[in-house]
Amino acid sequence: MAVVFSRATQALIEDHGRGSRWSLLLAAALLGAWGTWCCLARLAVYAVTDTARLEVARAVHPLETPVDGRVVATHLVLGREVQEGQVLVELETEPQRLQREEEHTRLAALTRQLEALRAEVATTTQALTEAQQAARVALDEARAQF
Repeated sequence: MAVVFSRATQALIEDHGRGSRWSLLLAAALLGAWGTWCCLARLAVYAVTDTARLEVARAVHPLETPVDGRVVATHLVLGREVQEGQVLVELETEPQRLQREEEHTRLAALTRQLEALRAEVATTTQALTEAQQAARVALDEARAQF
């Protein structure tokens, strides 16, 4: 028994599915590449929020001085790491120098005043001692006359 097929059917039978195999291989390769990209790719994530905090790996540390003053010289360089105790900024020292001299002058005046008060206390103590001795002598004299 001989079966007769049309030309289209005959072409499909002779094709043996070569085109569909290539299509499946191409689809599998594309899915594999897409899956690899999904697992390994780094993407930027953008999120919208009302409250957020931004942190950086190399945080900036503010500098604080114990006194106010005008900057005279600076030794700052962007990106340079600094060590503890290293001079970064020099402030004007004229107001502090004048204040220090004023305090030294005031201290010298107070020292002289303290020395004068000590001398006065010593003189008063000596006068009191002499008055007590004179009172004893007078008392002894009054007893002797009595």
